[in-house]
Amino acid sequence: MRAVALALLLLPLAAMADVVSSAPDAVRVTVYGNLVMVSETRSIDLPAGISRVVFLGVADAIVPQTAGIEGLPAEILESNFDYDLLTPGAVIAKSHGERVRLVRTDATTGRTSDREAILRSGPQGVVLEFDGKLETLGCSGLKEKLIFPRIPAGLADEPRLSMTVRAANTGRHTVQLSYLALGMDWSADYVARIDADDRTLDLTGWITLVNRSGTTFANTPAEVVAGELARDEEETQPPGATEVSESASCWPIGQFAKILEQRMFRRAKELSRSAVFGVSFDSAVAEVVVTGQRMAFQAQQRELGDYKLYALPEPTTIAARQSKQISFLSQDRVPFTRIYSFTVDENSIMGENDFMPRQATTLLRLQNKESDGLGKPLPRGTISVMEAGTAGAVLAGQDKILDTPVGLPIELTLGQAMDVWIEPRVTEELTIEQGDHDEERVSVEVRLGNDKPVPITLEYRQPSSGEGFRIVRESRSHTLKDGDIRWTFQLRPGQRAVLRYSLQRTG
Repeated sequence: MRAVALALLLLPLAAMADVVSSAPDAVRVTVYGNLVMVSETRSIDLPAGISRVVFLGVADAIVPQTAGIEGLPAEILESNFDYDLLTPGAVIAKSHGERVRLVRTDATTGRTSDREAILRSGPQGVVLEFDGKLETLGCSGLKEKLIFPRIPAGLADEPRLSMTVRAANTGRHTVQLSYLALGMDWSADYVARIDADDRTLDLTGWITLVNRSGTTFANTPAEVVAGELARDEEETQPPGATEVSESASCWPIGQFAKILEQRMFRRAKELSRSAVFGVSFDSAVAEVVVTGQRMAFQAQQRELGDYKLYALPEPTTIAARQSKQISFLSQDRVPFTRIYSFTVDENSIMGENDFMPRQATTLLRLQNKESDGLGKPLPRGTISVMEAGTAGAVLAGQDKILDTPVGLPIELTLGQAMDVWIEPRVTEELTIEQGDHDEERVSVEVRLGNDKPVPITLEYRQPSSGEGFRIVRESRSHTLKDGDIRWTFQLRPGQRAVLRYSLQRTG
């Protein structure tokens, strides 16, 4: 009786119909750091009773446990995600013991050979059997290709998300399917061009979208979110996210084959759906073609709670394995100050018998204020600074900035100046007994020089490290900034200066 009851219970599920949604009607993407929120609009003809709704065309790096659906007047009984994809590694793994054909081509003569073999192992090192003898793939020095007689069972040409639902009535519904996916990232990239007056610069900002996945988002509204988003990276992962590929070399040292693990799936539509198809191993990883595209429109910044959101003003196509750039900032004649700086390392000058020249670091200081030509929230990213050279603009240096709100200063480090020098030397070291503890006193003499043809501002910095640190004697007054002691010098072309000071701290 129990068996009969179980059979009656399973009967409706076995007889349920499949409702296939082949592609979304519209898509919107919101890109975070290495994470994208995909919102799809789909039209579904839903029958009454129990049915399985199959969503094709979802992102190939979907995190299925984050999928949600709105606008569907039905009870969701079950959700499934099929991710065993038709890739070269998967085909080999499911074809052990099968007969295959190995086609070899001599690039010099153009001659080809076609032999039948039995696939014995792979894809982490493919071994073939020819008439009872074993041979490895990729060690002949010739271009090689495996041809399989059939597609192994259970492999899909694209990932698919399905939901088993129970609806009370038949009807056509417009639903919103949303989920998180990996494989897409964005960054902010800036270009600062220093004007001829060496006092102002033109600053442009680009949102660089990188789609590393195999999914193309065509004609889609897109936006990116700036800010530090809390995220559980272990939970926000797609299942089965390991891809296996052949090593580019025949016998790599210490291992036979190299496993490349990627946090995304790869579509394999280049493989034929027919009963016979080829897999080429002359390249371990599929070529990724990255193109840059600059658009005439500019992304618009909006508030999103504690974050900043930059929305593209019109839909765009984000192609699979493509890089795309969209302007979001353009500020002309932003004032800056060029500073030369040196931070002393006491350990490096202890025991020096003579003055040893050190080079200063070039800094550009800007104020992120509207009154100073900016006043924009700046997402973290890389700034490339260009200066005018004899044959055009040249790279003066690159630096990274953190998320910078309006009102905070920006300091860019460009590199070391060859004609601004500092010569620090420890002239005296003393231990002063102070009852229950000793005090260490260090005296330093610093020579500074400007060999540039223009006047400069030079900052000498002494870190205030150690318990009870203080300056007990100095030849000129200092200031405090960011925890460091700083002495500032205005040097004319060819001018020299000398600084003497003594510091004291608990030994």
